[in-house]
Amino acid sequence: MADVSDTRTEPDEPDRLTSRQWRVFVICGIIAMLDGFDVQAPAFAAPAIAEQWGIEVSAFGIVFTAGLLGLTISSLVMGAAGDRIGRRPALLISLVIMAIFSIASAFATGLTELAVMRFLVGLGLGGAVPNVIALTSEYAPPRIHSTVVTLMFVGFPFGAVVGGLASSYMIGVYGWESIFILGGVLPALLLPVVWKLLPESPDYLAARTHLHESTRRPDGSVPNHLDDSTDMRPTKPSQNSIALLFQRSRRTLTLLMWVVFFCNLMSMYLLISWLPVLLESIEFDRRVALMGTVLLNLGGAIGGIVIARCLDKGFGRPALFAAFFGAAAFIAMLGIAPQVPTAILGVIFLAGFALIGAQFGMNAFAALCYPTAIRSTGVGWALGVGRIGSIAGPGVGALLLYFDFEFAMIFLLLAIPSLICLLSFVGLRPSRSYPNS
Repeated sequence: MADVSDTRTEPDEPDRLTSRQWRVFVICGIIAMLDGFDVQAPAFAAPAIAEQWGIEVSAFGIVFTAGLLGLTISSLVMGAAGDRIGRRPALLISLVIMAIFSIASAFATGLTELAVMRFLVGLGLGGAVPNVIALTSEYAPPRIHSTVVTLMFVGFPFGAVVGGLASSYMIGVYGWESIFILGGVLPALLLPVVWKLLPESPDYLAARTHLHESTRRPDGSVPNHLDDSTDMRPTKPSQNSIALLFQRSRRTLTLLMWVVFFCNLMSMYLLISWLPVLLESIEFDRRVALMGTVLLNLGGAIGGIVIARCLDKGFGRPALFAAFFGAAAFIAMLGIAPQVPTAILGVIFLAGFALIGAQFGMNAFAALCYPTAIRSTGVGWALGVGRIGSIAGPGVGALLLYFDFEFAMIFLLLAIPSLICLLSFVGLRPSRSYPNS
């Protein structure tokens, strides 16, 4: 079992969240929402772009893959950067990248140019995710840790839900370019908010000055000499944070975590990227196809909250086990569900509840499995390896469409990664910092 115990304790924990904690959770949730919107934007715009440019929609595999490749690289690099330069600076850098290149995407004139822009947007998106998870985790009270982390990250599917509802109107009235412009303007507007109002992690400041976390006040703040406004240079970690993921005590945990993240994100992003196209391929109306994506993400948000409550109540392992089993079952059912909107949309909601909900649960679980000094690195590398799966997902979807696999067979094959997650999770034991374990 990995020695990933944390030094945080509960005795001085206040009954209510402070304004400082709420500020962190809300801002991180908004950043997650922008991430969800920007990740989904190419899928929303793809049918309209394909129609305007006179190309097959299956050609958009390169665009989806490029964005996810950027996400992967940035998760690996910016996750570790968050442990070195701080969560807040890493988030500011990510938002600048998102703003510039999402707006630039609106001016693309071909698939190659669009793919390059989405790759660069992905660099910003991937840097934000591990740092908002780490920052939220370090401000969350232990008794509701997983719930708070998951509620913050519910912003991701909420952004996709809002984007799905808005895109049919915006694309029809203002064109597909409006989706990318909005995806760049919103991060730009958020920059001064993060700069002025988002505090640095007290756990990070304490760890980087070799102080015990008892210096942290109950409201999540730190003494004046460690306040987030202090101009201080964090000390360099004594060991490489990536190497620490493979210490003997946590090697198995890290490898199995990577398998689960890889397989689950592969399935998740294949569905997120290609579901509207797959539904249109069996002659569903475009609005129904977009509603399928909305329900997939809505189910994921609700599922994530349910699983998080189970984590905080000590039933996290059974809940995640059930989620992976449910993901395999409901995804397979999508292929054999009656081709009636009300029936298939209901199954899509349940598939999202299990598949995306399990990913939210794993995000909170991973944050608990690593100590403060390598938390952003641990979460970032798990997400980064998972992003390799997310890159493979849209590519696999493009191949299945290219070789004209039947609708039912696509979803039966897509259930296999969830079964692998189920088997891997059996051997993934919680750390000593895991509540009630």
